[in-house]
Amino acid sequence: MTKQSRFNLLALLSILSCLSMNAQLTASQLFHYPFDGNANDVGVNGLNGTLQNSPTFVNGHNGTPNGAIQLNGSNQYVQLPNVAMMRPTGQPISFSFWVNPTSLNSDWKPIFSMDQAPSIWAGYWCAMTDSWLAIYFGDGGIAGPGSRRQAAVNISLPLNSWTHVVGIIRGPTDMDIYINCVQQSITYGGSGGALSWAGFGGAVGRSQNGSFIPGFKYFHGAIDELRFWERELTAAEIQQFCTTCVNDTVNIAEAICQGD
Repeated sequence: MTKQSRFNLLALLSILSCLSMNAQLTASQLFHYPFDGNANDVGVNGLNGTLQNSPTFVNGHNGTPNGAIQLNGSNQYVQLPNVAMMRPTGQPISFSFWVNPTSLNSDWKPIFSMDQAPSIWAGYWCAMTDSWLAIYFGDGGIAGPGSRRQAAVNISLPLNSWTHVVGIIRGPTDMDIYINCVQQSITYGGSGGALSWAGFGGAVGRSQNGSFIPGFKYFHGAIDELRFWERELTAAEIQQFCTTCVNDTVNIAEAICQGD
């Protein structure tokens, strides 16, 4: 066996291992939006989103051309399908995404919201400012801390740079946040009750503004590879997001072909 053949065999074994690990990530996955030039769900449920106000596409977190969605912070977002499947009732749940903010300030900006009921906190959502990132669920009550549960991490994510985020929600005071696959110290807030849904449908890059006056907030920046699971991700699965197994399997395969 030549040196090149040995390299190709090892690379092939690496790809097979990565494909096996990637397949595990699809277990109990509700949706997966890679944002490769569209808002299609590549998971088994086919929960395709709808682009609103012509967002653009930029290089993804791994350099893939048109591999991430870019939102302008004023009116662009992705409307998620308003169907019963998008309102999971059990816990734990997990979600992950790559985020590349263009601008941030002290006013919170939504990464996603799975229920946009006016002046009501319902469903799951994730938001960030220039000094924190938080994950939430609402109990269907009037918007305010008495109608939600949250876990927040004090962190200033870099502008114009990709950061990976994982959120896990098991219960009101049992949540985890991982930044670039590292578990963070979190602070709990809110005093809401059990998860509830108002049934208004969700969005990526937009959320109701949380006040008594109906309105919306928008995210300014790029988002890539948004996934949601109806289960808890394991520590080993989370680490995959920061390895070539999730990010560069295709590139490894191309290298083998070039070697051959």
